[in-house]
Parts: sequence; structure tokens; C-alpha cells
Amino acid sequence: MTLTQTTRKYKPVDIDELTTNAGQHGHSDGYHASGKQEIQDISLPSLPLPMPMPMLGTVSNTGINHCTSTVQKVEQLYQSTPRRSNSLNSVSHRRSWTDSRKTYDNAARREYELLLANHRQANHLISVNYFREFNTQEIRTRWLKLKDQLLEQDIIAFAVVEITTGIHVLPDGRHWHYPINRIHYHFLVYSDLSERQLRDIFNRACLDAGLVGNEFGIIYEALPDRAAFEHKSKYILKFGNFANQAILFRPRNEIGKLDKICSIGRWFVNIDGTKANKDEVWKSIVAGWYPNKPAAE
Repeated sequence: MTLTQTTRKYKPVDIDELTTNAGQHGHSDGYHASGKQEIQDISLPSLPLPMPMPMLGTVSNTGINHCTSTVQKVEQLYQSTPRRSNSLNSVSHRRSWTDSRKTYDNAARREYELLLANHRQANHLISVNYFREFNTQEIRTRWLKLKDQLLEQDIIAFAVVEITTGIHVLPDGRHWHYPINRIHYHFLVYSDLSERQLRDIFNRACLDAGLVGNEFGIIYEALPDRAAFEHKSKYILKFGNFANQAILFRPRNEIGKLDKICSIGRWFVNIDGTKANKDEVWKSIVAGWYPNKPAAE
């Protein structure tokens, strides 16, 4: 049986100014430092998956072993075929980051609307990029330690995890893309601390979480106004203009507790500063969308 995979061509583009703050770390595998790659769906013929890899001819034994290992890790973090579709309506607002692009969009929209309705607004955006591949257990362990370290420093943030992709250039010049276990975390941070102080806190938290200096990089950007906050919220959630960059997680029972989003500290608050109930806030948002809908019996 011949195993095939439809190819997509990646064209790295600058979506916003984050790339100017990418730091000293570079990437040689076609991966954009801020994780911002625009996927262009191009109709290409189905390409036989290179198994075994020697059919590529110019790939060394080391490269074969690395590529094979990478392909095997695909099963840990990704799912490529949507299993079901769902739509956002006035009765049932089912949401999932894993089932399909439709449910992903629903989940992203919900979190975006909650961010806008929240009485706490971020004034910093910090991204922690992983430069090395980790398996699912390693990612989960480091994330739990990283979150604990940030909590100890009284960081208040809304975090989103993003998984990246790799690019393999075929002999005919076309690109074969495959998921790899590189991730980055985007943090919308509410703080009166300076950029330097926040960089020091996040750098120390990463080191205490078990990372070493060449395994991660920190990107900082100030969010001076509401417009910047809304723009970056859409970007990290891959909502609206950035929806074509969304990558589906595998279901939670396969990936463990590697959640797409997470609140650090008391992020969602009421106008008086008390902790807000997200479900109650969401119900009020939905009610505003359907003001003429009769009440359920």
C-alpha cells in the first residue's frame, strides 16, 4: 500500500512587528522566529510520503534518522483530519480546540470575546519559544514547572500554547510540511513591571523549569493601547485574520493535560476585582447576541 500525503507550500511572511524583537536566536529549518507562518493552500498532486527516506537520494544517514524520528513524533501532538464539525449558535455553544477547524474557530472566538469583556487588560505580550523538540511528557513537565515559577513571582497572565511546523524541501523544489514537537507560549501579561524586569522573571522561570539557555528564547512587546491588545489577542488565539494559521491539537485523552489556554493568577475578574466566572460571563455575552430570542421554558 502506498502512503500519500497532500503537500502545502509555506511562504514565511511578516505578520507584525514581533519579528523585529526576535532576539539573537535564529532558525535554519524554515521556521519563523515568532511562529508566524502563513499557510497557502496550493493545489499540488498527492506526494508519496518518502518511506523509506533513501529515495530522496541526497539525504545523509543522519538526516534520514532525524527525519524519521520527527515523523514518528507527529502522532503525539497533531491530528490532521477533522472528525466532526460544529457551529456556534444560540442554544449550544460547544467548543473544542481539537475536533475540526470549525470547532477551533468557535473556541478561539469564545476566548477572544471573553478577553474583550474582561475588566483586566494586558499591557505586555511575552512569547517563550522552544528551539528544541520535546516529547509530550517533557513539554507537560516543563510547562507545569514554568507556570508554578510564574505564580511564585505574582505574574498575572493569560497563556496560549502554539505548536509549530517543519519544512522538508524535496528534490524537485517543492515543500513537504510535517508537524514537529516545537512549541511556544504566548503570555498576555498585566503588570506594572518594566520590560527588563519581566524578561528577567521569565528567563529565570524557564531555567528553573528545566530548560537551558540554548533551548528557549524570549520575545517581548508592549501593548500600549486597546487596539494593540485586541490585535495581539487575535494573533495568539489564531482568530479572525490569523485563522488560517491554526493547528489542531490531538484530543485531550491522547495528549494529556497540555491545554491550549491557561490563566495564571487571577486573570478573569469582575469590575470590583473579584474573580469572575467565565461561564457566567460567556452566557451574558451570548445573551447580548440574541436579544430577541424568547427565554427557554
